Amino acid sequence: MREQELRKLVDKVHAHYEYYYTCNDSAAKQNILQMLSPSWRTSLEKAFMWIGGWRPTMFSQLAYALAGHHVEAELAELLEGTDSPSMASLTGSQLESIDTLQRGALKDEERLSEKLAVLQQSMADEPLISLVQAEVNGLIRHGFGDGDGDGEVLMHEVVNEKLKVLENIFLDVNFLRVNALVGMLNILTTFQSAQYLMAMGQLQAAFRKMGGYDTVGKNQSASTS
Repeated sequence: MREQELRKLVDKVHAHYEYYYTCNDSAAKQNILQMLSPSWRTSLEKAFMWIGGWRPTMFSQLAYALAGHHVEAELAELLEGTDSPSMASLTGSQLESIDTLQRGALKDEERLSEKLAVLQQSMADEPLISLVQAEVNGLIRHGFGDGDGDGEVLMHEVVNEKLKVLENIFLDVNFLRVNALVGMLNILTTFQSAQYLMAMGQLQAAFRKMGGYDTVGKNQSASTS
């Protein structure tokens, strides 16, 4: 395939990922909890997700893994007198750019992880604990009936505020994911970008398939026991 034709395919897949994350963001604004544990993901995928998806540093890690994987194949081609550009042909400048991309993504990951940790710890802090105790005391006063409901309303307000912070963290992470992908594609050549995107799709499909097998296996074990 000529480079111009391959470029069109790369741009098409790139646009697909951009559209996916745009829809992802819109859905998160409607229901952040669903996007953090999406129903279309298998249990295996969810187990390795970070705030609803891939870590931004995984985009760089995949490039390094592909480069090592393709080295052996490229050496064989050189011995045969052929020369096809691949991820094994990363230049020093490209490797330096990927390293810069990864270090920046890692720094952002740490910042957002710390922000998420603070949010999680706040669930056992004021004013939520006081509201919970006030609501329990109200139930006791009313003989464990419905109570006055004011405490529950206030608790919902506090939790909704925390969900808004969680939503903003999620949106920030998605922004980093898009930037990591765009940054990687800007570093790679057209042929390398095609190999990279294909490998990324294959990895995602493999995890989905293995997760499906895991679910089927558990269901079969439950039915036979």
